[in-house]
Amino acid sequence: MARSLYEHLPLTSPRSIRILKLDSVSAPTYPGQEVEIQLSLRVVNLDDHPCYNALSYTWGAPSREAAARGIDSTPTCPVNCNGDSILVTQNLFDCLQQFTHGSRGNDMEFWIDAICIHQGSEEQNQQVNLMADIYRQAKKVTIWLGKADEHTDRACVFIEKFARSCRENASETNQEVVLDELKQPTQLSALASFFNRTWFTRVWVVQEVVLSQAATVICGSCVFNWDDITQVSHYLATSVSKQEFHAAGLELQELQYKNPAKMAAVKRDLVKFAVVEKQLKRESTILLHSLIRFRNWDSFREHDKVYALLGIHKAALKLEDADPDSPLYPRYEQDVRRAYVGIAKYILENTSDLLLLAHVEGEDFQSIPSLPSWVPDWSVKGTLGLGITGYERFDAAAGTEAYVKPQISNNILTLRAAKLDTVIKISSMRQKSSLTLKKSGKTSFGGA
Repeated sequence: MARSLYEHLPLTSPRSIRILKLDSVSAPTYPGQEVEIQLSLRVVNLDDHPCYNALSYTWGAPSREAAARGIDSTPTCPVNCNGDSILVTQNLFDCLQQFTHGSRGNDMEFWIDAICIHQGSEEQNQQVNLMADIYRQAKKVTIWLGKADEHTDRACVFIEKFARSCRENASETNQEVVLDELKQPTQLSALASFFNRTWFTRVWVVQEVVLSQAATVICGSCVFNWDDITQVSHYLATSVSKQEFHAAGLELQELQYKNPAKMAAVKRDLVKFAVVEKQLKRESTILLHSLIRFRNWDSFREHDKVYALLGIHKAALKLEDADPDSPLYPRYEQDVRRAYVGIAKYILENTSDLLLLAHVEGEDFQSIPSLPSWVPDWSVKGTLGLGITGYERFDAAAGTEAYVKPQISNNILTLRAAKLDTVIKISSMRQKSSLTLKKSGKTSFGGA
């Protein structure tokens, strides 16, 4: 039935997308009756500047608790769209229900990837290539974190108080009253539960938020501005000590409370490039920096560890839609090894920077076999080196210009270099580094 739906709504131009309207929800009238959701879908052209909201959400379980209840990314919930029955995931079904209950979807049309793209068809590559424009042109991006749980209300109340205190430039006394709540383990646990929702770990959401004109966050019936979330994230990342987290029984490595602040930093980078770097005629390193910053974030497909961040790079350089032969054009049918090689080659050839080479984990920890020794396997989680992207602030060569002209032939990288010295001895580190690479249960501790 889904194929019939999309055959009757073909995308008529390279800039065409489908948008949907939430028509109605029929509540059950007797126990066991299923909720019925009615949707209508139509085709528009992005060049005509249609008015719509873009949804940012996760296909799978919105939280660990939901995953434990068996919720996953399998489409199992039927909805009616233009007279055809299609299946959506449980999390998306819950989202559509919440929109209609809250009267948020009655008059506004939405772009939702799982419904507006014929998944698995030839159009998928072309639509993914448009996603940066889809989220950038949306009137608003609506972020769905999932249904409420037992921690949601407490977390939401604090976020609202904290944001209001920042907006109103509250007195120091009032701010202390708000921040004193963080000393309560129950409050810190509630915030940890909030930020541990799956959405905060998915690599696709980075460009969806960074490129948005405005973003609203919905968790159950709670609604926030995205800026409110980033303010709380920044405070937790910079002002709450490790001891306070441990006192609440929380392990720092399990928390994603810093992730909204990371996304805010990327948005600032885009502004910086537009104002400063472009004037200096520098090539953008935003793609490489984004790959480094979000390496530990999750994606369903290995291709998406790169494809999900291409839109940020295109926005920085104001690039038009990528040519299908370009490494910047998503191609899910091609081998992921080829995709990673293409991106590495593009970065080396288009930036005067060899930072990429510092993030190659080595064949012992590669997940994708037979990658060239100069190509990072972005599907492998871990932090190499210092994990920072601000090396350009340092200038050990007294202002001289680097000569970086890579030559790549048959997947062999050749570079000109100067031999400065020779390493004659190495030793193990005194203490184990917290920087690790993980693959198939193996852990490697960093060291010389």
